[in-house]
Amino acid sequence: MSKIENQGLKVYNENSNLCIDSNYSNLELKRIVKFGDLPLRERNSKFVYRNLTLQNDEVLVAREVNSSPLKTGTDSSGSPNYNAVNIFNYSYANEIGTYCYGMYLDYNQTGYAISNPESYANELRLFVFGTPDQSEGNTGDAGLKVYDKSGNGIYDSNKKYMRVIGVPPNSFFGTSYDITNAKYAVVESSMNLPDYAYGGFGSDNKWHACEFYCRVNAVYLGPHTINLAQSNAFLPGNAINIYTMVPLLSGCFILDVTNY
Repeated sequence: MSKIENQGLKVYNENSNLCIDSNYSNLELKRIVKFGDLPLRERNSKFVYRNLTLQNDEVLVAREVNSSPLKTGTDSSGSPNYNAVNIFNYSYANEIGTYCYGMYLDYNQTGYAISNPESYANELRLFVFGTPDQSEGNTGDAGLKVYDKSGNGIYDSNKKYMRVIGVPPNSFFGTSYDITNAKYAVVESSMNLPDYAYGGFGSDNKWHACEFYCRVNAVYLGPHTINLAQSNAFLPGNAINIYTMVPLLSGCFILDVTNY
């Protein structure tokens, strides 16, 4: 087969970024579910946890980043503070196919307090992506459909796909995004490891649960600007610290979910 025959169709945007390539397929959006609609896993005085179980052909989940910050007070110079409730990935390593997401109930920090944070968390969406199927989206509508050389549909303009726009830096400063007319979601990694590390003193000398995560922290610089940075850790600190010995099991990335 000639090199020309192998080229296929490629579509670029105005920034010369490759958007569609008939030699490759992207994960497509399978469903959207709100955090508050997920089955409850656990509730205590500080956290609420809910489970999302993957269905056929579903691969990964991205959580919505809250794009509606609230003015919560002012700093020492009189400038306004902004804050918003977000959820986080708290999945377990031994529960394959199930994501666990949690939210923090205590938003009482001086200058950044939010009343009834659970009501905001319940409205945040989770975007579930999976391998593309051969069904057509909105079959009554015209649009572009792209097939590979074997005749398999790999793109349908009537469907929505995973739009990766960046990777948050593992830095205090992060990267800023305008949220005036845009919506973002993040894919995070979490591996809760039950009974992973043994140690302690006295009655505490036993097997302990550990947590290995890579998450995205959001800081609201104003009503229309958000700063996203990566945060990773292996907890507790006195556990077998594989975090410093091997590369991260997985990182985080940012999706554009505007109009999803």
